[in-house]
Amino acid sequence: ARVLPFHPSLPPLQVVREHYLRDDLPSGTPLDPACPAEAVVLAADAPRYLVVDTNVALHQPDVLEHAAVTDIVLCSTVLDEARHRDAGAASRLRALAALPAKRVAVFANEHHAAAHVTPVTGESPNDRNDRAVRKVATFYAALVAAAAAAAPPGTPFPVVTLVTDDRACAELATADGVATLTT
Repeated sequence: ARVLPFHPSLPPLQVVREHYLRDDLPSGTPLDPACPAEAVVLAADAPRYLVVDTNVALHQPDVLEHAAVTDIVLCSTVLDEARHRDAGAASRLRALAALPAKRVAVFANEHHAAAHVTPVTGESPNDRNDRAVRKVATFYAALVAAAAAAAPPGTPFPVVTLVTDDRACAELATADGVATLTT
Protein backbone atom coordinates (compact mmCIF):
# COMPACT_ATOMS: atom_id res chain seq x y z
CA ALA A 1 0.00 0.00 0.00
CA ARG A 2 1.22 3.43 -0.83
CA VAL A 3 0.58 6.38 1.47
CA LEU A 4 0.17 9.70 -0.23
CA PRO A 5 1.80 12.64 1.53
CA PHE A 6 -0.40 15.32 2.99
CA HIS A 7 -0.72 18.31 0.69
CA PRO A 8 -1.29 21.66 2.41
CA SER A 9 -3.54 22.98 -0.36
CA LEU A 10 -6.10 20.16 0.12
CA PRO A 11 -8.92 20.64 2.61
CA PRO A 12 -8.99 18.26 5.60
CA LEU A 13 -10.91 15.06 5.02
CA GLN A 14 -14.34 14.96 6.60
CA VAL A 15 -16.21 11.78 7.36
CA VAL A 16 -19.97 12.20 7.55
CA ARG A 17 -22.30 9.50 8.82
CA GLU A 18 -26.05 9.69 8.57
CA HIS A 19 -28.19 7.76 10.99
CA TYR A 20 -31.94 7.84 10.45
CA LEU A 21 -34.10 7.66 13.55
CA ARG A 22 -37.78 6.82 13.60
CA ASP A 23 -40.49 7.06 16.21
CA ASP A 24 -42.83 4.47 14.71
CA LEU A 25 -40.81 1.29 15.36
CA PRO A 26 -42.76 -1.29 17.39
CA SER A 27 -41.81 -1.89 21.01
CA GLY A 28 -43.63 -5.22 21.24
CA THR A 29 -45.65 -4.29 24.31
CA PRO A 30 -49.42 -3.80 24.38
CA LEU A 31 -48.80 -0.98 26.88
CA ASP A 32 -47.43 1.14 24.05
CA PRO A 33 -50.35 2.82 22.25
CA ALA A 34 -48.15 3.32 19.16
CA CYS A 35 -47.33 -0.40 18.84
CA PRO A 36 -49.50 -2.12 16.23
CA ALA A 37 -51.41 -5.18 17.45
CA GLU A 38 -49.59 -7.52 15.05
CA ALA A 39 -46.23 -6.53 16.59
CA VAL A 40 -47.23 -7.19 20.22
CA VAL A 41 -45.33 -10.11 21.75
CA LEU A 42 -44.99 -9.13 25.41
CA ALA A 43 -47.82 -9.76 27.88
CA ALA A 44 -49.55 -6.78 29.48
CA ASP A 45 -50.02 -8.75 32.69
CA ALA A 46 -46.44 -10.07 32.95
CA PRO A 47 -44.83 -9.57 36.34
CA ARG A 48 -41.63 -8.26 34.71
CA TYR A 49 -40.20 -7.15 31.41
CA LEU A 50 -36.59 -8.32 31.40
CA VAL A 51 -34.14 -6.17 29.46
CA VAL A 52 -30.93 -8.19 29.15
CA ASP A 53 -27.46 -6.87 28.51
CA THR A 54 -24.90 -8.45 26.22
CA ASN A 55 -22.93 -10.28 28.89
CA VAL A 56 -26.05 -12.03 30.18
CA ALA A 57 -27.12 -12.82 26.63
CA LEU A 58 -23.72 -14.31 25.81
CA HIS A 59 -22.79 -16.02 29.05
CA GLN A 60 -26.14 -17.01 30.58
CA PRO A 61 -28.22 -18.39 27.69
CA ASP A 62 -29.46 -21.29 29.84
CA VAL A 63 -31.08 -18.80 32.21
CA LEU A 64 -32.83 -17.04 29.32
CA GLU A 65 -33.98 -20.37 27.86
CA HIS A 66 -35.52 -21.56 31.15
CA ALA A 67 -39.28 -22.05 30.84
CA ALA A 68 -40.00 -19.65 33.72
CA VAL A 69 -38.21 -16.77 32.01
CA THR A 70 -40.55 -14.94 29.65
CA ASP A 71 -41.27 -11.40 28.47
CA ILE A 72 -37.72 -10.59 27.44
CA VAL A 73 -36.64 -7.45 25.60
CA LEU A 74 -33.65 -8.05 23.33
CA CYS A 75 -32.43 -4.80 21.88
CA SER A 76 -30.58 -4.58 18.59
CA THR A 77 -27.46 -3.36 20.40
CA VAL A 78 -27.24 -6.66 22.27
CA LEU A 79 -27.95 -8.74 19.18
CA ASP A 80 -25.34 -6.88 17.11
CA GLU A 81 -22.68 -7.17 19.79
CA ALA A 82 -23.50 -10.86 20.31
CA ARG A 83 -23.20 -11.45 16.56
CA HIS A 84 -19.75 -9.83 16.52
CA ARG A 85 -18.46 -11.65 19.60
CA ASP A 86 -19.98 -15.14 19.30
CA ALA A 87 -21.94 -16.25 16.23
CA GLY A 88 -23.19 -19.39 18.01
CA ALA A 89 -24.63 -17.39 20.90
CA ALA A 90 -26.22 -14.94 18.49
CA SER A 91 -27.85 -17.83 16.67
CA ARG A 92 -29.12 -19.16 19.97
CA LEU A 93 -30.62 -15.74 20.79
CA ARG A 94 -32.39 -15.57 17.42
CA ALA A 95 -33.81 -19.05 18.02
CA LEU A 96 -34.99 -17.95 21.47
CA ALA A 97 -36.69 -14.89 19.98
CA ALA A 98 -38.56 -17.12 17.53
CA LEU A 99 -40.26 -19.13 20.29
CA PRO A 100 -43.79 -17.75 20.82
CA ALA A 101 -44.01 -19.10 24.39
CA LYS A 102 -40.94 -17.06 25.43
CA ARG A 103 -42.49 -13.74 24.39
CA VAL A 104 -39.28 -12.05 23.26
CA ALA A 105 -39.51 -8.55 21.83
CA VAL A 106 -36.63 -7.69 19.51
CA PHE A 107 -36.42 -3.92 19.75
CA ALA A 108 -34.61 -1.82 17.15
CA ASN A 109 -33.21 0.67 19.63
CA GLU A 110 -30.42 1.80 17.31
CA HIS A 111 -33.04 3.29 14.98
CA HIS A 112 -35.69 4.43 17.48
CA ALA A 113 -35.69 8.15 18.19
CA ALA A 114 -36.57 7.77 21.88
CA ALA A 115 -34.11 4.96 22.63
CA HIS A 116 -31.05 5.73 20.51
CA VAL A 117 -27.83 6.90 22.17
CA THR A 118 -24.99 8.59 20.35
CA PRO A 119 -21.39 7.81 21.25
CA VAL A 120 -19.67 10.22 23.58
CA THR A 121 -16.09 11.29 22.89
CA GLY A 122 -13.71 9.10 24.87
CA GLU A 123 -16.35 6.50 25.67
CA SER A 124 -15.46 2.88 24.95
CA PRO A 125 -17.76 0.87 22.67
CA ASN A 126 -18.64 -1.37 25.63
CA ASP A 127 -19.63 1.61 27.80
CA ARG A 128 -21.69 3.04 24.95
CA ASN A 129 -23.49 -0.29 24.49
CA ASP A 130 -24.16 -0.56 28.24
CA ARG A 131 -25.60 2.96 28.15
CA ALA A 132 -27.77 1.98 25.17
CA VAL A 133 -29.19 -1.02 27.04
CA ARG A 134 -29.91 1.16 30.09
CA LYS A 135 -31.67 3.64 27.79
CA VAL A 136 -33.87 0.81 26.47
CA ALA A 137 -34.78 -0.14 30.04
CA THR A 138 -35.62 3.50 30.79
CA PHE A 139 -37.70 3.70 27.59
CA TYR A 140 -39.76 0.62 28.53
CA ALA A 141 -40.14 1.86 32.11
CA ALA A 142 -41.57 5.11 30.74
CA LEU A 143 -44.05 3.16 28.56
CA VAL A 144 -45.20 1.16 31.59
CA ALA A 145 -45.43 4.28 33.76
CA ALA A 146 -47.57 6.08 31.15
CA ALA A 147 -49.90 3.08 30.88
CA ALA A 148 -50.14 2.83 34.67
CA ALA A 149 -50.96 6.54 34.97
CA ALA A 150 -53.91 6.10 32.59
CA ALA A 151 -55.23 2.93 34.28
CA PRO A 152 -57.48 2.60 37.31
CA PRO A 153 -55.63 2.49 40.64
CA GLY A 154 -54.53 -0.98 41.69
CA THR A 155 -54.13 -2.32 38.15
CA PRO A 156 -50.98 -4.48 38.05
CA PHE A 157 -48.25 -3.62 35.57
CA PRO A 158 -44.91 -5.23 34.77
CA VAL A 159 -41.76 -4.01 36.46
CA VAL A 160 -39.10 -3.23 33.86
CA THR A 161 -35.93 -4.91 35.08
CA LEU A 162 -32.43 -4.72 33.64
CA VAL A 163 -30.66 -8.07 33.94
CA THR A 164 -26.92 -7.49 34.13
CA ASP A 165 -23.93 -8.99 35.87
CA ASP A 166 -21.96 -5.77 35.45
CA ARG A 167 -21.86 -3.95 38.80
CA ALA A 168 -21.18 -0.50 37.30
CA CYS A 169 -24.02 -0.89 34.79
CA ALA A 170 -26.39 -1.99 37.56
CA GLU A 171 -25.44 0.99 39.73
CA LEU A 172 -26.00 3.44 36.87
CA ALA A 173 -29.36 1.83 36.04
CA THR A 174 -30.43 2.01 39.68
CA ALA A 175 -29.45 5.69 39.74
CA ASP A 176 -31.74 6.16 36.71
CA GLY A 177 -34.60 4.52 38.63
CA VAL A 178 -34.51 1.19 36.78
CA ALA A 179 -34.82 -2.05 38.74
CA THR A 180 -31.88 -4.42 38.24
CA LEU A 181 -31.20 -8.12 38.75
CA THR A 182 -28.14 -10.28 38.35
CA THR A 183 -28.22 -13.86 37.17
